[in-house]
Amino acid sequence: MRRDSLACPYCRIGRLDLRRANVIHFYNGLLVCAPNTPAWECDICRYREFDANVLRRISLLVQRDLPLLDQHRPTRPHQMLGM
Repeated sequence: MRRDSLACPYCRIGRLDLRRANVIHFYNGLLVCAPNTPAWECDICRYREFDANVLRRISLLVQRDLPLLDQHRPTRPHQMLGM
């Protein structure tokens, strides 16, 4: 976002300030939360806009072929002992 276009596009009254916010979004059925993400926020209506480059980087991280954390299945105690 350019510095000369800081008027809020939603309410057209407030000004957008650079703040930190949480991105919570579904990517292909996976809920992703990215805390402390830079965002432009209106001081009047609280409209929030995230930088396209930041969102692109988050989507690239999610699209990687990594195992999902919530799909881990621990081994049973008798399997660990070789029973």
